[in-house]
Amino acid sequence: MPFDDIRPFDNSEIPMAMKRIVESPHFPQLAQFLPPSLPIQQLRQLLLAVRDKDQLQVTVMKPMVEYVLSSTVESFTASGIERLDPSQRYLFLSNHRDIVLDAALLDYYLYLNNHPTAEITFGENLMDNHLFADLGKANGMFRVVRGGGRREFYRSLLQVSQYMRYAIHEKHRSVWIAQRNGRTKDGLDRTDPAILKMLALSDNNHPVETLLSLNIVPMTISYEWEPCDLLKTKELFATLSAPYVKGPNEDLESIFTGLKAQKGRVHLALGTPITESLLESLQPEEKGFYERLAVAIDAQIHANYQLSANNYIALDLLAANSSHADNYTPEQFSTFQQRLPQVLTINPAYREIFLKIYANPVMSLAN
Repeated sequence: MPFDDIRPFDNSEIPMAMKRIVESPHFPQLAQFLPPSLPIQQLRQLLLAVRDKDQLQVTVMKPMVEYVLSSTVESFTASGIERLDPSQRYLFLSNHRDIVLDAALLDYYLYLNNHPTAEITFGENLMDNHLFADLGKANGMFRVVRGGGRREFYRSLLQVSQYMRYAIHEKHRSVWIAQRNGRTKDGLDRTDPAILKMLALSDNNHPVETLLSLNIVPMTISYEWEPCDLLKTKELFATLSAPYVKGPNEDLESIFTGLKAQKGRVHLALGTPITESLLESLQPEEKGFYERLAVAIDAQIHANYQLSANNYIALDLLAANSSHADNYTPEQFSTFQQRLPQVLTINPAYREIFLKIYANPVMSLAN
């Protein structure tokens, strides 16, 4: 099959993937998020009975997402589906806050509105864990290679770009991709122009024609409580003194922490598809085109971001004033402050980094 080394599983590969998943030593951890009323042995039988990707979505993934929403989310809202044509396929270019949930919630929103679910980019580092490699590829995730020398890296980018075009135009599947390499750790959602240049590699046409044919839709996910905020704080602090090297199973810890932690109110917003007139207005023949396009995409992502009381509280705590007190109640201020002792107990130097994770989205909208 085309793109065998990066593509998701096809239906013929699903039964063996389910067998490997239920035999994984990490399956009991995963089972916490599957239909919670079933004993683990029945959950194993449920997965072993799955024969194709559609059955997996209905019997496993939809209940899994709904369990996470019911147990860790105060409210989940979404908007923008009316901007999509159900007969078209799209490339959703998204800010990225949680390893699993950002794309899973998009698929859930699409499913509820009778749109086909999207295929999802998945960093090769996450494929090191066999459980998530099998679960991811069974759920339409395809591998993105991020390492290697310059020539190897370029070939990988070209292959991924061509695969996304193939998925949209040949497989008739939409695609989700993050706006940058990896999750946003500092709360600043910025599209990397290199991602846009990669998309333009997908065929040999003019960049405007190429990008237009991908039906790019900016997507924004907003969490009241930042997924893995403490883990992100630790990583950002570590990078102040040296390049950050992930520990064994660190991605696995982030995945399970993101699923289990309380997230408060969550909103997913689909923006307006990128149009030919916008692309032409950005002077595609001139240097800096992709940088200008990144700014235009970020304008949508930022405009659709739903700020919460926590964002304004963090900004006021950083400034040691109450300039934004109209945006939160004393009760909300007290709730947020209760998180700080946990942060300071680990390392008092974490305070500013932790607060900036929440305050930076306000600063993004102000600029």
